[in-house]
Amino acid sequence: MRNTLSSYEKEGGVNVATIRSLTRADLPVVVPLADEAARRALIGRPMWATEADAAAELDTPKRTFVVAVDETGTVTGMAGYRLRSTGEAELYGPLVAVEGLGTGAWIESRVTSMAAQEGATSFSMLIGISNKEGQAWAEWRGYLRDSEAPELLHTWLYPGELRDVAAGEGLVRRAVAADLERVDCLVQENFAHRRTQPATWLENAWVVEKDGQVAGCLRLDPAAAWVDYLCVDPVWRRRGLGTLLLTEVIRRFWDGAPRKVGLAVPLDDTAPVSLFRRLGFRREVPVARWVKR
Repeated sequence: MRNTLSSYEKEGGVNVATIRSLTRADLPVVVPLADEAARRALIGRPMWATEADAAAELDTPKRTFVVAVDETGTVTGMAGYRLRSTGEAELYGPLVAVEGLGTGAWIESRVTSMAAQEGATSFSMLIGISNKEGQAWAEWRGYLRDSEAPELLHTWLYPGELRDVAAGEGLVRRAVAADLERVDCLVQENFAHRRTQPATWLENAWVVEKDGQVAGCLRLDPAAAWVDYLCVDPVWRRRGLGTLLLTEVIRRFWDGAPRKVGLAVPLDDTAPVSLFRRLGFRREVPVARWVKR
């Protein structure tokens, strides 16, 4: 973890806290803070249900987390970011424990500066659609709502809560290099604004085959326990292949890491929303994307 110490000082006449790297010793305080932020629809991620969830993500490359502490050493806020190959830094937060102290603005300023030093040219965050106060705060910090990005429903599935739902028949396997062209087509059909980034995609990718053809694909980031993509060829939809792929990959993931799994789906895409609810996903947080360039 990089050293992120800054001195205790004033910004705009408001006392702000020391910013330092998040450590495992902070997790008993930070995990409830992140969970409370999700309950209040402040930010879609992170939503750590356990200290194991947080510890796994701390070790993930290209993710940086910091905390703000006051002069007594009390943690007053948390934030972080992850760098994307596009030059964008997605902010995790700021998640602020004590409001009204200016800590949110200070910690957001620090993490964006840190990300910029690593090459980030733009910044984004996810804010709850119902959180008008948070949206006003984002505008004050120079963020604008991304009108081209769909509103998303973030939802999570917890260990032991996966329900038995009728699924189709097919072969679920790890993706290989020969699948990339087909997978890229599926992603483009389902997410016109995204690409698979072949250099990094295969490591955590899965596919489902039907009649010898790749009919769907999925990517699950094991560190974040997050489903990045779930795509099914329109020809093979409504045959249970998406259900088969998702449930099989989650079961294999839980076999070595019994942690909650999260994903996002467009709010207006009623079919997958209904499926995820049937499977047992819960703690829904509707969010929109905000950006600053």
